[in-house]
Amino acid sequence: MRPSGSRVEVWAGNGRGKSGIRAHQGRPDPRDVTVRDRIPVTTLVRTLLDLAEVVDEDRLKRAFEEADRLRLLEVGALERICDRSPGRRALRPIRRLIATAQEPATTRSRLEERFAALCHAHGLPPPATNALALGYEVDALWPRHRLIVELDGFAFHHHRAAFERDRARDARFQAVGYRVIRITHRRLEQEPSSVVAEIRRLLQSPPGPGKAPGQEQAHRRKDRERGQSTVEWVGLLLVTALLLLGMVAAGVGVPGTALARAVASRLLCAAALADSCGDEPALIAAYGTEVGKLVRHHMPTIVFERGSHAVPVDFRRCRTTDCDGAPESGVVRRTDRGLPVAAFVHVVDCRAGAVETTEAAGADCSGGRAGRLYIQYWTYYADSATFRGIPVAGAAGYHADDWEGVQVRIGPDGEVDERASSHHGYNHARSVANLASDAGVGPLRDLAEAVGARPHNGWGPESHVLVVSGGSHAGNVGGASGAERLTPGRNVHLIPLEPIAAAEGGAYRFAISAPWSKYVWRDPEAAVTD
Repeated sequence: MRPSGSRVEVWAGNGRGKSGIRAHQGRPDPRDVTVRDRIPVTTLVRTLLDLAEVVDEDRLKRAFEEADRLRLLEVGALERICDRSPGRRALRPIRRLIATAQEPATTRSRLEERFAALCHAHGLPPPATNALALGYEVDALWPRHRLIVELDGFAFHHHRAAFERDRARDARFQAVGYRVIRITHRRLEQEPSSVVAEIRRLLQSPPGPGKAPGQEQAHRRKDRERGQSTVEWVGLLLVTALLLLGMVAAGVGVPGTALARAVASRLLCAAALADSCGDEPALIAAYGTEVGKLVRHHMPTIVFERGSHAVPVDFRRCRTTDCDGAPESGVVRRTDRGLPVAAFVHVVDCRAGAVETTEAAGADCSGGRAGRLYIQYWTYYADSATFRGIPVAGAAGYHADDWEGVQVRIGPDGEVDERASSHHGYNHARSVANLASDAGVGPLRDLAEAVGARPHNGWGPESHVLVVSGGSHAGNVGGASGAERLTPGRNVHLIPLEPIAAAEGGAYRFAISAPWSKYVWRDPEAAVTD
């Protein structure tokens, strides 16, 4: 509460102090003494009472609010110590703070109404309210910006356990790329302009880890040093890279196809076409700058079922269970053998300007598909065992090779939907209403959708999460509660699948249909996974 270096204050029977120590004569009430690290000290409420007589009211209020923020304050105990301390100068400011703390807490609904009105009044895009993210209900969510706002009512009645649960939840959100800010009733009422400015700044900045000031300066300096090449040289690199990847994508026999693709990606990095020298250059080369960046941005975080071991990998490097295993908890980026968690990408662009090329390649952009962009993320596992761990099931439900995945649909108005493959169909949230879809029983699936028990074809609002079951790897995108094992979307290695399908697809044999042989490869609204 005071700057470091200020004197220590103690109780002493004779009231004599020493250098740097101020002694208070007398003995405190035993009820006002506690022990920390085997040292007797005054309780928090007694300390606040004493502090009120030696600091101004602003500093006292800050100490009071900090004690509440740390969930250490008990207003009832503070009232009791005031009742047995008549005549003290501290009583008036302390009782004012108690009265403020005991004001009726603003209800959640009322707080949400005030927040929504504030957003509307200042032209902020409306958030989704009481929305699900990672299986948790949050007060306000901007999914495309990965921004969460939690509204905290003005009430001094929380406990440390609740405080720690909130922070643990925030840490889980931040681990997968969400930004979380907490806005109190007081800020909403007294600092609305500051609240709006903070939200607007976060909505205008892309999600992702920030840089410390020193790192930012070093990054800019590095950019200046690297940016010395001529326009002609950058153009030459770009043309060469795009030509190589274009020939591969078109199925032209390029000697050393894999090498050509790798060289092209490195050339794009050298030309600084992408933000990093990871997989984004290859995505941009395959799909163009806009779509390539959208592919990278919309890859969801993969949340694995507790107890699962396998992760999706590049089938060209691993097709057995001895190389697709990874740690069973925490953030997983690589297998135990060092292979990256991977997903393959297929894009169906039915928007104006691209639809002719897309349909010429055999895709269906008719009806409601027109004007939409579809991004398919395909995940490969070495095997599938729906009844793994159930002795009586035997080999039922087992097959080698497993292709699963998640699909994103971006509408002309920017609205984003998502669905995941699950057995014979596609689902959004986990529900018994999905049983007919999972079983591939079309009439019953259609009936469930007709009565509103499940969304049409499994599409629902984007959640940025793919929840994967152990064994079968069936998925849903309705959110996950208490995720213990996950791979953030930004850490999933993304691989364009069209060049592989065109140039090498026939060379691979799988126990089930490969993505390029499935209906959904050409019809992005297909209801079945065959």
